[in-house]
Amino acid sequence: MDLSPEQKARIFEEEQRRVAEEHYRESVRRTLSAGKAPGPSSGKILAFLILLVILTVAIVAAVKSDQITPPERSSLQPPTFFWKPVRKEINETLQVAPLNYRFYKLEVDGERMRNYRIAGHFNAGGGLGNDIMVVLATDDEFANWINGHAASAYFNSGPKTTGSFDVRLPAGSYILAFSNKTAIISPKQVSVVATIMYEEKP
Repeated sequence: MDLSPEQKARIFEEEQRRVAEEHYRESVRRTLSAGKAPGPSSGKILAFLILLVILTVAIVAAVKSDQITPPERSSLQPPTFFWKPVRKEINETLQVAPLNYRFYKLEVDGERMRNYRIAGHFNAGGGLGNDIMVVLATDDEFANWINGHAASAYFNSGPKTTGSFDVRLPAGSYILAFSNKTAIISPKQVSVVATIMYEEKP
């Protein structure tokens, strides 16, 4: 039967003490056989043996404290993971009523996602100009833009029949919109083909 490290250390400590006691007893026997009572030299021997026992206990304690197996140490390390590539496709034809818009909501979670990118192409038809306005902006900036106020956007096509976009987005909440707000009567038909790409933490 194999002994645990603790059992081995305890046996080692007991044997050290027993050996020390035997040395001391032997010294006392010699002194008594010579007709002397234990004197200063015996005290020195006793002090030396006590010191030896203390050192032995200290060594055993140090050995025990260092007996942490590699699996236990590795369990304290943070888990490793690999970023998983994600790809989503948009391939739709949107019917956009006059004075209205259609949109996609994009959420980029900074803790779970990185290298977020959306790239695509659109083509509009209907009305006199066969045009549509495409914008990609944060929620707040989109609210300003759709209400006719000054706004900054990651992409703003202006009135166009066809066009392309390729945008990288940091963490945040976004709107990709196709607006027909300038048309009073004519609905528009918009073909949208786009790819969303990012890496995700499992």
